[in-house]
Amino acid sequence: MTLVLDDYSRLLLAVGASALTVSAIETMIANLLLSAVDERLGSVLLVRRRRAELKDHPRHLTIDPASRFIGMR
Repeated sequence: MTLVLDDYSRLLLAVGASALTVSAIETMIANLLLSAVDERLGSVLLVRRRRAELKDHPRHLTIDPASRFIGMR
């Protein structure tokens, strides 16, 4: 977007920098605390949301063990 318009949005820059910072901190904490870390670990923030959804509707949601995504049954 910046290359095309020759302008940048401070808000978009702040959102991107914040996402990068959160991701880096999550990765660092996971590497320090967990013995086995792989690419399927995912975000801590998303895991908390998934657990809350499962707690609210345990019979209607299933977790596919191959992809670790929540899907409707």
